[in-house]
Amino acid sequence: MNRLFNIITFWGLWVSFPVFSQEVPHTISFSQTSQKALDNTWMIAQDDHSFMYFANNEGLILYDGSEWQTFTLPHKQIIRSVAIDSKGNIFTGAYGEFGYWTQDENSQLQYHSLSENVHYNLAHSEEIWNIVVKEEYVLLQSFSTIYKYDYREVTVIKPPQGLTIMFIHSVRGRDFLQVRGKGVFEILPDGGFRLLAGSEALAQMEVVAILPYQDSGLIIGTSLNGLFIWDNGLLQPWAIAANRLFFENQLNKGIQLSSGAYAFGTILNGVYILNPDGSLKWNLNRKKGLQNNTVLSVLEDVQQNLWLGLDKGIDMIELNSPLIFFPDNDGFLGTVFASVLFEGQLYLGTNHGVYHRPWGDKSQKNFTFLPGSQGQVWELKVVDNQLFCGHNEGTFRINRGKLEKVSSITGGWMMLRLPDHPDKLIQCTYTGLVIFAKDQQNTWRFSHRLPELRDPIQKILFDKEGFLWALNPYKGLSRLKIDAQQSHIQTLRSFTKKDGLPSEFDLDITQFGDQIVIRSDNQFFTFDYATQGLLPIDSIMGQPLEPGQYSLINGVNDEWFKVYPRMAEFIKEKEVKKVSVSLVSSFTNIIALDSQYYLLGLNSGYALYKKNQPETGNYTTTIRPLITRVCLVSEKDSGFCMSPLTFTQPALQLKHNQNYLRFSFTYPDYSHSSRFRYRLDGFNETLSEWGNEHFKEYSNLAPGSYTFRVQNQWSENLATFSFSILPAWYETIWAQILWVILSMATVVLLGQYQAYRLEQHRREKERLKQQELEHQLMEARNEKLQLEVLGKSQELANSTMSLVRKNEILLDMKRELKKIGAEFDQSLPYKYYRQILRLIDGNITNEYDWQVFETNFNQVHDQFFKRLKADYPELTPGDLQLAAFLRINLPSKEIAPLLNMSLRGIENKRYRLRKKMGLKPEDNLTELLIKY
Repeated sequence: MNRLFNIITFWGLWVSFPVFSQEVPHTISFSQTSQKALDNTWMIAQDDHSFMYFANNEGLILYDGSEWQTFTLPHKQIIRSVAIDSKGNIFTGAYGEFGYWTQDENSQLQYHSLSENVHYNLAHSEEIWNIVVKEEYVLLQSFSTIYKYDYREVTVIKPPQGLTIMFIHSVRGRDFLQVRGKGVFEILPDGGFRLLAGSEALAQMEVVAILPYQDSGLIIGTSLNGLFIWDNGLLQPWAIAANRLFFENQLNKGIQLSSGAYAFGTILNGVYILNPDGSLKWNLNRKKGLQNNTVLSVLEDVQQNLWLGLDKGIDMIELNSPLIFFPDNDGFLGTVFASVLFEGQLYLGTNHGVYHRPWGDKSQKNFTFLPGSQGQVWELKVVDNQLFCGHNEGTFRINRGKLEKVSSITGGWMMLRLPDHPDKLIQCTYTGLVIFAKDQQNTWRFSHRLPELRDPIQKILFDKEGFLWALNPYKGLSRLKIDAQQSHIQTLRSFTKKDGLPSEFDLDITQFGDQIVIRSDNQFFTFDYATQGLLPIDSIMGQPLEPGQYSLINGVNDEWFKVYPRMAEFIKEKEVKKVSVSLVSSFTNIIALDSQYYLLGLNSGYALYKKNQPETGNYTTTIRPLITRVCLVSEKDSGFCMSPLTFTQPALQLKHNQNYLRFSFTYPDYSHSSRFRYRLDGFNETLSEWGNEHFKEYSNLAPGSYTFRVQNQWSENLATFSFSILPAWYETIWAQILWVILSMATVVLLGQYQAYRLEQHRREKERLKQQELEHQLMEARNEKLQLEVLGKSQELANSTMSLVRKNEILLDMKRELKKIGAEFDQSLPYKYYRQILRLIDGNITNEYDWQVFETNFNQVHDQFFKRLKADYPELTPGDLQLAAFLRINLPSKEIAPLLNMSLRGIENKRYRLRKKMGLKPEDNLTELLIKY
C-alpha cells in the first residue's frame, strides 16, 4: 500500500497536462428555465422511445424532444436516482421512498411505492442514490443498504460488516461496489459479497467509477486520487498524462462510451473524453459551452450523444456529429468570415481581424492575433503561394507573420484569376472591380480599376464564355465582358424582373461546372447559353431544388451544400447528410480546408465538418416521429388523454360528441430543432406546411373513419394514429330504416284521412253549386217571361255571372286543395290529388262555357266581334274574349275567374289590348268598347 501511495504522489507532483484551445463537439444546453426545474440533476435514464428522464431536486423530469414535464412524489421529495427496465417501468429513489412509475390511461405517469411495504427501519430514513436494472431484478441502494426487487417482493441486502458502501457499477454483467475501509467487492448472484483481490489499497479512497478496460481489466476512478487499472489482482495508477487532471478537478462520474472511449465528469472542470488508450480527446467545460463545471451525472443515449446532469441545468454533447466546434464564448475571435490553410497554419478572417494557429498540432495551441489586421476581414486566399487578405481597409499580403498592403481600395470581398491570363487577378470591392498583376519578381501588385463600374460587388465568377458575373450585395446582378487588355468593360447587361427574376434584391449566385445557378426570392434559375436568357430549374447535380430561402455553396469533387437558417445539408452524389448548424446569415461561407474538413464560419467561432465520418447513430433511420398523446378537448371530456405509444387496439372508437381532438407529437432527436407537417385522412388529403408546433387540434369532426399522420423534417417516416367517430343513435342505419317505415305509415294514414275529407268537401261544394245554378236558372226563366225585350241581355248577364261564380268556386276549391297538398307534402296520394286538380282546371277553362257565352253574346251584340276584328285585325281570340267581357261592363275582379287569371294578369291583358288598339292614356277602354 505504501508503494501505491508513493506512485500516486509521484503522479500528483510531476505529471502535468497542458490544456489549450481545441475544437470540441457541439453542446446543447437546457437551462433550468426551459426545464421548469430546480438545481441538481442527480441521475439520467432513457426509455425505449428515446424519451429522457432526469432525477432532479424538483422531482422526476421527462423530456420527449418537444415538451418538458415534471412529476413529483406524494411528499415532493428530491429524487436522487432513476432507471428504466425493459418493460418501461421507471424506477426512482428518494429520501425514505423508492418505487416505480407507469403510464396510466390518461397518458400520465402514475407512481407505485415499493418502500411502503418494506419492514426495515432504514428504508424510511435514508436516501436511495443509485438504481441498477438487471434482467430479472432491480437493485436500489443507499450508502448503507441494497434493496433487491424481483418483481414480486423487496428483500434487503446488507453490505459486509455494515460499513458504508459507494455506488454499484455493472461491468460485463458483474456488479461491483466499494465498501469504505475495505476495498472493492463483487456482488454475487446469491446476494453475497467477494473482495476484489488487490483492491484493498482503495479502502480509504472514494471510488466513483468502475469501467471495463481492454479484455478483462477494470478502470477504477477515484474522487481525488485519479484513475487506476486493475488486472488479475494487480492495481496500479493508469499511466496516462490525463490522469493528473483528475487529481486537480475531483472526478465524480465515469462511463465507457459505445465507441470504446471514456467520459469522466468532474466537480471542478466539466467533462473529459479520453480515447480508449487514455489520451485526451476533448475537455468540455464552461469556457467550451457547458452551463457550469460541476457534473453530477452522465449518460450516453441511443444516438451516442452524451448527456450531463449538472449542478445547474442539463447539457447534451453531440459526440456522434460530423461537426466539431470552436466555441468563441469569450468573444476573442468574433464572427468568422474567411479561412484558409497556409504553410501549416490555420488562418481565420473575422470581424476582429486575422488569427492563426498550427493546423493538426496535437497540442491545440491558442490562436494568435496578427498585429495590424484589426477590422473586418472578408477573404483569405492563397494565389501562387502568396496569402492575400481581403480587408475592410483594402487588400494585404500576409508574409512571415506580417501584413503588407497591396491595395488601398476598401472592401476586398473576393479575388479570382482571369481566364487565359495567369498573370492577372480581378477583385470585387466596395467600389467596383480592380485588377492585380505580377511584377518582374512574380509578386502580385495592384494594377488599376475598371472605371465603368463603381457599385459595390460582393461576389464574382466567370462562365464558360468568359463573361464575368457580378453580384451586388444589396440589389442587382450583372453579366459583363472585359476587353482583351483588361482595361475596361466592353459590355454590361443587368438582369431584372423583365428577365424573369421574381425579385432584384437579396440575390445569390453559384457555379457548378459550366452551369450558373441564380437564386431570386424562393426560386432558382440557370443561364441558358443558347437563348442568352434565364431558365427556371428545379434540380442540380441530380438533387431537387425545392422552393425556399436557402443558399447553395459549391465544394470540391462534386460536393456541395444547401444552407438553411438553422440547418445545412452536405450532398455528395446521391448521398445527403443533414447537420444542425446556424451559419452567418449575412455572409454564408463554407470553405474546404483539406481532403477531410470543411470549415463553417459561425457568429461566434467556427465549426469543422468531417465529411467522411460515419454516423453510427444515424437519426434518419433510428429516430421516428411519435404521436405522444391524443386528448379530448370537449368540456365534458376535458382532461381525458391517451397515449398511442401504449394503445394496443386496432383503432380508437369515439362517440359522436367526442369529435374535438388534440394530437401531441414529437421527434426525440435532441440534436436538432424540429419542424413538423401533418394531415388527417378523411378530413383533408394534403400535408400541411412545415411548422414548429408540436400539437394539432381538430373540432366538429363528422362521423367516419380517420387517420392522423405526422412527419418530421429530419425523417421520411410518418407516425400514424387511426380512430373513428361513431354516429348518434338516430344516425344509425336501423334508426333510418325505422324512420322510413314510420314515415310511410303516417303518409298512408294521412292520405286516407285527407281523401275522405276532400270527398266530403267536394260533395258539399257540388250540392251548393247545383242549388245555386238551379236558383239562377229559375230566376232567369221568370225574368224572361216578365221582360221579353230585355231577356236576351239578362240571359247573357245571368250566364256570364254564372260562369264567374262557377269559376270563383272552382278557383276557391283549387286553392283549398293546394293548401291541403302543401300541408301534407308528399303524404297526399299524388294520383288522386292531380286528378282533382285537372278536373277543376278543366271546368275553369271549359270551352263549352265560352261557346255558350259567345252564342248569347252574339244574340245581344251580333255585330260586335265583326266590327272589332275589322278595325283591329291583330287581336287574338283571347283579346276578343276580354273585349267581350268589358263590353258587358264586367269589372276585372269578375273577369279574372272567367279567364282563370289573377287580377294582375287581367290588368296586363287590358294593357296589351289598349296597346293593340292604339289608345291614348286618357282614353277609356271600357267606354270605347261599349260604343261598338
